[in-house]
Amino acid sequence: MTSGPRPLRGYDVRVALYGEATYLLRDMTALRLDTVGEEIWRRCDGTASVAHIAADIARAYGQPEAEVAEDVSQFLGRVAEAGFLAREEAQYVAPQRDAAADLARWRGIGAEIAAEYPGVVTAFLSGSLVEGIGNSSSDLDLFVVVKHDPRRPDDGQEFAGDVRIDDGLRVDTEIWPLERVQKIAWAISECDLADPKAVMRFPQGWAAFAHRLRVGVPVDGPGELDGIRDAFDWSRLCGIQARRHLLCYNNAAEDVAGAMRQRDAGVALLTSRWALGSAADALLYARGITTTSEKWRFRRIAKCPQPGPLTEYAAFERDGDGDLFSRCEERLRYASRLAHEAITQLAHGQD
Repeated sequence: MTSGPRPLRGYDVRVALYGEATYLLRDMTALRLDTVGEEIWRRCDGTASVAHIAADIARAYGQPEAEVAEDVSQFLGRVAEAGFLAREEAQYVAPQRDAAADLARWRGIGAEIAAEYPGVVTAFLSGSLVEGIGNSSSDLDLFVVVKHDPRRPDDGQEFAGDVRIDDGLRVDTEIWPLERVQKIAWAISECDLADPKAVMRFPQGWAAFAHRLRVGVPVDGPGELDGIRDAFDWSRLCGIQARRHLLCYNNAAEDVAGAMRQRDAGVALLTSRWALGSAADALLYARGITTTSEKWRFRRIAKCPQPGPLTEYAAFERDGDGDLFSRCEERLRYASRLAHEAITQLAHGQD
């Protein structure tokens, strides 16, 4: 083993529960933990030596220490080889990717999973990996549209779901009934853009699905996928979302002003960022970008046609070294500029 005498969990290793099984996840690598593995991993905090971990588990379970020590050594060898233990390297460099080969592999995985479901109309891959903005920790999103509703009448869910590890890749599968997909398209076309309540009531889960549909790569029924897409008014969806985020911006900006007057630094800091993010998202939607995931805001700005004032966004996210309240004022003025730009865009008939 090369990880040293006091094993420490890697900062980029996640623990996930799928069904009844516990997994360690790091990038595209997954390792299932048994009961002993969970006990060992729990003790990998950088303070306990390998010998101490073995002795502690042996005492807890009343097992011979020599046998437990062998199990501990073998387990730590596996997790070290998988890169799950902290290493001396200060920087992790992601491996180079072959986009065409990756997409072909992902489509193969998606097609195999989709074939398990009855009545498939179409199936497509989507998400950050497919869009080319993901990273080594992203999962693969598969959407399967079926003829008949797979949900129980009383489960209260929009769709049926499944998560699995396939070929070392975490795959999140959503199974949507065709009727629900058609209802989303209808709701977009019928939403009253002049009614703030109607805009705010539009489900964000539907907006997220619509974006995934828009950018999806088919693995089954490509013609059917095109037909479904044709029923969606993407410009109107952008109008709904832009107006929603303008309302969110105004609510947050009002909260910032109140916090500033009360000299409440914590509330001012958080709400000024919410106001800024909402204004930026409003402008992104007004300019035709439909993704709902806030974590990719910088990537969306980079891909935005005619970004204009959005190019300054990163500078206003940072607090800098000056007075916090002065920085909040600057952030609010900039957010107002973005919001006004979004309103101008909408007024020009972009939705």
